[in-house]
Amino acid sequence: MANTITIDVRIPSEGMTLCDYELEPLGEGLYRAVVVPAVFEAEHFGYMDVLELRPAPDGVHELIGIRERGGWRRFDFVISEQFATSDELADILSRVCNVGGIWVRDFGGCLAILFPPGSEEDPTEAIGAACAACP
Repeated sequence: MANTITIDVRIPSEGMTLCDYELEPLGEGLYRAVVVPAVFEAEHFGYMDVLELRPAPDGVHELIGIRERGGWRRFDFVISEQFATSDELADILSRVCNVGGIWVRDFGGCLAILFPPGSEEDPTEAIGAACAACP
């Protein structure tokens, strides 16, 4: 991964501040989101999006807008603790990685699966079937 920095990012429209957020500085107030945004952050920007930020007087960087979308397709699922540790899910996540996708699990049961631009992959059916088969 390219050089990254960790800063606090404020989303003024929500009054929300993301603390210690890892970004890749691109210059001229532009930064790439190199960490998969958590489910509550994802409505504001996506993985690999180029964000325009400006420093505020208090040292926090404020989100001005999205300069360029990363184009990663995101699928979110709420899963049980039992399914999260299942062999069925491990197999699906292995296939996700094998086709260039990534995944992250937040808060124990919020699973996000992302596929790169141009991918036609959709894990919805596989997750549903595996979840139903999981005891």
